[in-house]
Amino acid sequence: MRSMSLRNMWPAALALLVYGLSWRCDDQVLSLLALTSLGLVFWLSQVGLRRLTALPRYRQGWLPAVLAVWFLWFLISVLWSSAPYTSWLYVWILGSFPLIFLAWVWHTESWEARDQDQAWAWLRRGIFGSALILVGWAFYQYLYWKHIGMSPAGLRPYGPLLDTNSFSAWMNMLFFPGLLIWMARLQAYDQTPKASLKWESWGWLGLLTLLLLADFSTDSRGGLLSWLCTWPWVLWLFWRQPNAGKRLLLIGMISLGAFAVFQWSRNFDLVNHLTPNFIGHNISTVSRWLMWKATWNMYLQHPWLGSGLGTYFLWYPHFRLAGETASAGTYAHNDYLQFLMEGGPINLAFLLALAGGLFWTLLRLIRKLRKALTRDSRKLEAFGLILGVFVIAGHAVGNFIFYNMPLAILSGLFLARAWQVFGPAPVVITQAKTKLRLGLELVAGVGMSFEFISRLLLLLISVTLASQTWVESYLPKDLQVRTLLGCNQLLRIVDPANPGPFVLQAQLDTMQAKWFKSTHPQHALRLVNQAFHEYHQALYGIPENAPVYYRMGLLAIKDNALLKLNPEQQNQTVLDFWKAAIYFDPSNLQYRWEMANWEAHHGNPMGGLRVLAGTYQHPIMNKAEKPILKAMLVQYQEQWKVSVRNLR
Repeated sequence: MRSMSLRNMWPAALALLVYGLSWRCDDQVLSLLALTSLGLVFWLSQVGLRRLTALPRYRQGWLPAVLAVWFLWFLISVLWSSAPYTSWLYVWILGSFPLIFLAWVWHTESWEARDQDQAWAWLRRGIFGSALILVGWAFYQYLYWKHIGMSPAGLRPYGPLLDTNSFSAWMNMLFFPGLLIWMARLQAYDQTPKASLKWESWGWLGLLTLLLLADFSTDSRGGLLSWLCTWPWVLWLFWRQPNAGKRLLLIGMISLGAFAVFQWSRNFDLVNHLTPNFIGHNISTVSRWLMWKATWNMYLQHPWLGSGLGTYFLWYPHFRLAGETASAGTYAHNDYLQFLMEGGPINLAFLLALAGGLFWTLLRLIRKLRKALTRDSRKLEAFGLILGVFVIAGHAVGNFIFYNMPLAILSGLFLARAWQVFGPAPVVITQAKTKLRLGLELVAGVGMSFEFISRLLLLLISVTLASQTWVESYLPKDLQVRTLLGCNQLLRIVDPANPGPFVLQAQLDTMQAKWFKSTHPQHALRLVNQAFHEYHQALYGIPENAPVYYRMGLLAIKDNALLKLNPEQQNQTVLDFWKAAIYFDPSNLQYRWEMANWEAHHGNPMGGLRVLAGTYQHPIMNKAEKPILKAMLVQYQEQWKVSVRNLR
């Protein structure tokens, strides 16, 4: 029994490791993204090897095949992406949903139902136990911000994510499965009164209360609406069931109390924000509509296959409408529209199939469950898991949800468990079919193994490159350069679309050129030209890479003695590079300040003033940065004796 228990803990441990690592992936912590992807690939590789050594039982059904094809579509779409490196990263963020579904299903599909239940019990403890950390995180943010005097409008916790609405979706996603588990425990207590069931039901009730408090502390309209729109399924399921009415009434009263606590501190602003007049005139809702219009215009530029996964933030500054000033321009706040823009109609079809399949599944199951509600708590819990995925699929209409890696991973796990419970029974296939199927899986396994090795190398190299201060402390300068050059060459083989090694190579070439300027000028010139070539190569991975253009402009200034450009050629070269940098990053004040001073140094102070003042009219300009820009304008006017009044 002990070895059986440990075996059943293994998939739960892997799932919790991947889930925990993903919490800060949305904070652009690429090392965590690499570790999370490594965990997924390692898990799938381990499952593939185990399947090659036995004659397993398979579940016949369409869902695993569709999700496998969906992930393959993510991978293939990198080939035509306008920014392949960015898309390659988002393959792992969006693809974590189908990958973890396949990992869990393939790992446990040959097990008996009892073992599957035990493995899920371990995972459930970890998921809902870690929910206490999320709730504590939200409460800490709320209380700390309140302590330092933040305005009520800013008291909106977001936990480990970057967006408060996404955090609200996370709480909703945990609430509905927890609610169905609580109801199942109470029904089991009605049939067989046990003290353990009683205390367990009280524990679940306490957790639901904390989840509701954390959810309503976010003041999210999208989260509240999706929460309300999911409740009818619960009411329909428990309609006229014994003791269900008073228990759901208790949850309703707790929900109302939790909502009132945080709305009272904000003067019930969320209630006012749901009125038609507010929605029609508030900057956040108006901006959202303008974002969707701009996203549609972006889709029309690539109507068949899209511009590439994760490229929204690169294209949006060129299509941003004048009245949209409330967003950071990173996501469309509508996953369905963004899936269409980035991946075309095929990508959108997969997401619509998921949402439509969830709706149809709930509709098909609810009548069956009502007849046997008190006899199968296992299916009741699985129904709650489907509700958990359903609630965020609805929330994705008004916010970016599936682009949050922990939510995508949790969706895959919830759907995998529901598939175990409601899917077709596993069957042992014949030897001939096994050889054919395992042969195909062997080919896929080789590809996954290569990807696993690639990701491992990428992680090690990323750590090395990110720890240059550590390298400098223990390695001589020459050895340090050779080490970084070796890492660069290896990284180019592993990930040729990554602009990082090209940029670092260009920096090393520039550094070495300084060493040879006085002794070997021809060699220094060759290194400078090579640096320009490396920068151009870096633009393949992200063509809209503003920092690369900015660095190329600096290189044309600092090493003009080697390039021997005449003043007119140098001026035009620098301006071309910096205009491109500002075009792709129009709100960057450093780029504008450098370019304005360069224009003034070359006899065009009014042109430089236009570069700075033009930021005021750009919709992406953050209001918080306008005082900084005003101070820069005053400094520029005093330095170059120009006046804003002279601007037309």
